[in-house]
Amino acid sequence: FPVTIGLEKGAIRNNTAVVFVSFDKGTKRGYYHFSTKLITDAAAGMPHGELTRKYRDLLEETVRQSPDNYLWSHRRWRHPYLTYHAQFWIDTQPNPIEIN
Repeated sequence: FPVTIGLEKGAIRNNTAVVFVSFDKGTKRGYYHFSTKLITDAAAGMPHGELTRKYRDLLEETVRQSPDNYLWSHRRWRHPYLTYHAQFWIDTQPNPIEIN
């Protein structure tokens, strides 16, 4: 799915550490749990697109573990995929969406 690369640009520019945080609804209303995972402690040394790929993979793993939590906490499905997005493809695999 399309993602923005602003996280990667800022982290590389400032050579900052990047931490992935996932949230889960707790057992009671208004209570939440979160877990963290260090993606990198020096973003400037990563190749272009690698930070975004790692973030995407962690997000996908989190969604697969608890898909109802993702749909509850994000509104990413409100925008359709546009052919314009193809120019930003950074993965090593070909774009799965056929663009004519």
